[in-house]
Amino acid sequence: INSEGEAVYLTALSQAEINVANTIKLLCETPKRMNFDPKTVDGFLENFTTADGHHLSSAQREAVKKILSAPVSVLTGGPGTGKSTLISCAAAAVETLRPYAKLVLCAPTGKAADNMPGNAKTIHKIIAMKQCRKRFEELENIDLVFVDEASMMDIQLCADLLAYLPAEARLVLIGDNHQLPSIEAGQVLCDLIRSERVCTINLHDGFRQKKEDSQISSAAEKIKRTGDDEDIVLDTVNISSESPEEEGKDCYFINGISSPDRITNWIIQAKKLLKEKGLTAEDIQVLTRQKQGELGAFRLNELLQDAFNPQSEEHTICVNDKEFRLHDRVIHTKNNYDLEVFNGNVGVITEIAKTKEHALTVTYPSGAKRYSAKELEELELAYALTIHKSQGSEYRAVIIPVAGKGFSRQLLYTGVTRGKELVLLIGTDTALTAQKRNESALERNSRLAYRLRMLLPYLPEEDMEQQSLCLPAVV
Repeated sequence: INSEGEAVYLTALSQAEINVANTIKLLCETPKRMNFDPKTVDGFLENFTTADGHHLSSAQREAVKKILSAPVSVLTGGPGTGKSTLISCAAAAVETLRPYAKLVLCAPTGKAADNMPGNAKTIHKIIAMKQCRKRFEELENIDLVFVDEASMMDIQLCADLLAYLPAEARLVLIGDNHQLPSIEAGQVLCDLIRSERVCTINLHDGFRQKKEDSQISSAAEKIKRTGDDEDIVLDTVNISSESPEEEGKDCYFINGISSPDRITNWIIQAKKLLKEKGLTAEDIQVLTRQKQGELGAFRLNELLQDAFNPQSEEHTICVNDKEFRLHDRVIHTKNNYDLEVFNGNVGVITEIAKTKEHALTVTYPSGAKRYSAKELEELELAYALTIHKSQGSEYRAVIIPVAGKGFSRQLLYTGVTRGKELVLLIGTDTALTAQKRNESALERNSRLAYRLRMLLPYLPEEDMEQQSLCLPAVV
């Protein structure tokens, strides 16, 4: 344990924070190998079109130029504000204008990496490749690194990644600073923004929802702007007197249900109704705040499995108190380099084999993977996920039970913003009062922002090129 004045650290975390601050300083002060002629970049951006055939706005072009010129930059904004578009454009600019440059795209989880353009990898995979001499050359002399969903990156993971970056590389962190911080110690993305020492591009006004008057967007804004000592107040509906078809809403809070059994029944009935309306199992995701308890992911998964996937014993396998069935939706929870499946990957069980070496097969978007009985420890049901696990994902419809204590502003915001077309909250608004939330108990006392202020000079807005950009929604 280390102590710094009033601060007390585990030694490893203290060193990780110091290493991150020192490396950010080194990256900011070192000349870069990869540089661009402004006129050449302007020409590329004038002709660049997005996946849906649109040209970039002037604000978007300026944002991309900042990404390509700043030694360290942060791209932050809510869902659908254009982060993915800017990443794709910046990557395309590098590949076109500097075809021999080395570009790396990565994210903390497999699911988040899958959502990035190009051949993105998990941060853990990047670190493992660097540690393997045979694959070192692939990542040697990196020129530009994009880290998506950076709010999920803890201080130790960040330190491990930065340890392998050459000082001549540029670093771009992308994420939503209003989402949940990392599960492990630190709040890297927020601290970099608060330090006021790196180029920060703020994107706003434009969620992924198609409707201009989306209640999902307005609910997210209300949650985000609620103070620590204020109750979160969302519009509620009486489902017996209002129907989605009549109201045309995309966000509902079914209030006044406190019993876990009644909430669970509402969840099951709502999911059945959505499936009858044509949504698939992959379109609908139940999200909850914790793993344990009557409304935890483990219990909800058991109930939803029984409700939506009853199977005969022939199509069922039980290992270590886990029961998996043919056609179950499952999530992989660890990085497995032998299977090439990573934390956060979601798939469907397509075969039950029941042998020691081949217990079952899971089909992911990347292909089918055979699991041994031992490897089933790395699988969990995915009918219901914790909100933490859902970060980096989006779904057509999201159902969230709201009850008990500890439903923080960041937790609720992260859950609500996973939904693209429908968000259904079921429970009681007493769970959203300031007293129940106890936001102050969730405050993190990291000192990364302080360390950066001590190491780097303050950058005025015109020098830091910080800008709040109102970009069109990306659907």
